[in-house]
Amino acid sequence: MTRRLRADELLCLLRAAARDVGPEGAGLAFDGDGTLWAGDVGDDLFFHALDRELLVDDARPHLQRLARQHDLDSGGSTELLARRIYDAHVQGVVPPPLTYAMMAWCFAGHSVEHLQAIAREALAEAGLAARLHLELTPIIDWARSVGMKIIVVSASPHPVVEVAAAAWGIPPTEIAAVRPATTPDGRIEPDVSCVVPYGERKTRLGRELLGDARWLAAFGDNHFDAAMLCAAELGVAVRPKPALQQLLAQLDGVVELVPG
Repeated sequence: MTRRLRADELLCLLRAAARDVGPEGAGLAFDGDGTLWAGDVGDDLFFHALDRELLVDDARPHLQRLARQHDLDSGGSTELLARRIYDAHVQGVVPPPLTYAMMAWCFAGHSVEHLQAIAREALAEAGLAARLHLELTPIIDWARSVGMKIIVVSASPHPVVEVAAAAWGIPPTEIAAVRPATTPDGRIEPDVSCVVPYGERKTRLGRELLGDARWLAAFGDNHFDAAMLCAAELGVAVRPKPALQQLLAQLDGVVELVPG
């Protein structure tokens, strides 16, 4: 049975493990959606934009191509196409990495700065501040107080993760998320400039961000975080979804954080 720990108990484990941290330091890696906060900030941004018809035609030919590749209707507005592809993803037709990439590059034609402004509006409307998982506060406060590296690895678009992670005081330089490709003047293009952080890729991107630091702990909530949880010295399931809950007994070195 997976060991369940309160935040104070988990903090004791982390403090003990960090006593022999060398000059290279140590770090904690967090998934974003469902882990640092309830819900999905990528969805918040995406549906906020669709409902207000904020997408522009720059993305439309590429959405049509993606729809045709999966035998979907390629007609309709830019927003209708994007929603159709997302719905097909929910039905298991469009793979998650392709869908998460689309949710970033569908903002083609916007500037990154404008997208961040839309993200701030979307998250304020969605009440992100009330959705933070505050049981993580003592863990993050301690890690910051001892100079530990704190990173976020998320499959949501980088611009919206930047806005959400700022609520925890985590800067953009410590985030691995889906980066839309951009022109030299900062306009979003219908492509991504990185691999999508999903499954095993979250482990690779987390290791790259941590550099030479010891990977002291990783925190996640879903089955596609499992590889990242196992890559750290200690994996921590935060309010695990059923798919991760079913895996926990098979994951060595993973504990579950008791909420509240």
